[in-house]
Amino acid sequence: MLNTDKPPSSICVEIWTRSVPGESAADYEMCATPDAKGKAWNASIARKRDQGPRLRLGAVKVEQPAPTRLVMRLDPDMIKRPASYRWRTETTSFGKDCSAGAGCPDYAPDRPGTAETKLGKPRS
Repeated sequence: MLNTDKPPSSICVEIWTRSVPGESAADYEMCATPDAKGKAWNASIARKRDQGPRLRLGAVKVEQPAPTRLVMRLDPDMIKRPASYRWRTETTSFGKDCSAGAGCPDYAPDRPGTAETKLGKPRS
């Protein structure tokens, strides 16, 4: 499932619901990291605070249906169900092309770009 011949990577989704991308930090950050055995992923979401570190809101469902695909499912109520939100993914890797001890980040879409998701009304 996971590539065990390299240190594990993290995968995060930065989410802007009120703030403007490029002008301030994301309002929420949802991240997944492999477990200690490298067999499964653990994910959670945290909210930006005016002061201090981010506040962890709770766990997020995550699955890896294929070696190159990871799916994180977020309940829109965790981000106060906005009409729409902007987002960008960030991965940190430790591949042979990365010489940084803390890993090398990669973004999709490329910075400063973001994608937008529009939400409908919740199902009854």
